[in-house]
Amino acid sequence: MPQIPVNWAAVFMMLVITVFSLERIGTASWVAAVMLVIELIVITAFIIVTFAAAHHPLSFLLSPTTLDPKGHLVSAGLAGMMAAVVPALFAFNGYDWPLYFAEETFEPRRTLPRAVMYAVVASVVFEVLAVISATLAIPDLGKAIGSAAPLVYIAQSVVGPVGTTILLIGVVIAMFDTGLSANLGYARIYLDTAREGSWPEPINRFFASMNRHRVPKWGFVFLGVGNAILCYFTSLNNLITFTGVIIVVIYLLIAVSAIVSRVRNRSAERPFRMPIWPIPPVVAIVGVILALTQQASRDLITTTVIIVIALLYWLAYLRGKLETGSKELSGGDV
Repeated sequence: MPQIPVNWAAVFMMLVITVFSLERIGTASWVAAVMLVIELIVITAFIIVTFAAAHHPLSFLLSPTTLDPKGHLVSAGLAGMMAAVVPALFAFNGYDWPLYFAEETFEPRRTLPRAVMYAVVASVVFEVLAVISATLAIPDLGKAIGSAAPLVYIAQSVVGPVGTTILLIGVVIAMFDTGLSANLGYARIYLDTAREGSWPEPINRFFASMNRHRVPKWGFVFLGVGNAILCYFTSLNNLITFTGVIIVVIYLLIAVSAIVSRVRNRSAERPFRMPIWPIPPVVAIVGVILALTQQASRDLITTTVIIVIALLYWLAYLRGKLETGSKELSGGDV
């Protein structure tokens, strides 16, 4: 809809998300659940019709190609595929969000791990099937790669303009649902850091403030304003690539932390021991580093600046506060 400014539409969407977030968690959860059902119906229908309209055999997936500067189809190569890893991880990310609602979950030790695993399986199955079916249904690979919106090109060739409109409505609902679910979780991270005293006291009080529905009101307002600014001043593609780099860097830090923890705290009691240790974190570290080498320098620089600021904050303020708290708990003898 070219008559609707994209950035202003995104800002309006963030306003609506913030309003829903400030309601009871049950209300926001029902909205997210209904939208999820609609999403899955739309994507399931898309998978079925694109598999039925396949133009290529499954072996087509084993020869990834792209366009060279002259517009000719060439092999994508390892570098091209590694560049696609980051936005792919962005698509899969979010399965951990149920953990942010531990305080509001009935029997969290039993239900939250199940919720995370259900989310992992559902996201992998639906997204991989959608990508496979859409790829096999491409009538002209060159046009699809060169298109500004390949999904629209594929949908129009398979289901026509009406089906494409229905699919895009499902995409809009999915993006709104993702924004709402993420918003509900991230504000609770602010709440938890405030309870832990991670900020100067005025900021702790700000993020710990609750409204009559017992949700962190100023955390949601802060998120709404910040996200609205990002929505207005940047593009969807830039947000996806930047956020994708942030996500894989977090994966990298978690993998490194897992190894450091095993080396420094060998005797610590661990409720879950990772199978085939230490292969998973090593594979994660190598894979993330390879993927990061193929990302835009702008995103890498922005992420590095954020990490440096966080590290300086920890060195200048948070580390000293944590050490002081440890001494008080141990009576001055650490």
